[in-house]
Amino acid sequence: MNFNASKHEYLIATHVSMLAIATRSLVLRKSHGEILRILSAGQQRRDILSGISETKWMRKGVEKEDFLEMNRNFDGHQYDSNNKLAEGDSDLIQYAHYPMLLPELQEGLWKYDRLGHLYIEELFTDGKALLM
Repeated sequence: MNFNASKHEYLIATHVSMLAIATRSLVLRKSHGEILRILSAGQQRRDILSGISETKWMRKGVEKEDFLEMNRNFDGHQYDSNNKLAEGDSDLIQYAHYPMLLPELQEGLWKYDRLGHLYIEELFTDGKALLM
C-alpha cells in the first residue's frame, strides 16, 4: 500500500484527537454545519454520514442525521435543566460515549476536500498542531 504523507498532512496535523477535550463541541458544531447545511442531500453527505459508527441510539431507530443533531444540541441544551454541568463536562461526556464520532466526521469531510472549511487549525494554540 502506497501512503502519500503530503496528501494526508492536513488531516494528520489537525486531527481532533490532538485537540483539548473542551474544544470538541465547537468542532462538532462546525462539522454539523458543513455536513447538514452546506452539503446538499447528495452522495457526499450520504457517504460522510455512512462513515459514522452505529451507536445504541441508532439501533433504536434514530437516523444518523438526527443523531448528529442531538449531539450538536447536547452542549447548548444542558443549561436548560436544573442539572447544570460544569464547563467542559458536556465535551467530556460526549467523548466518553462517542469517542470516534468526530474523527469519523473529520475523515469524511477530508475525503471530499471539505475539512479545510472548518478552520480546525485555529483551535490549536499556535495555529497548527505540534507534531513532536
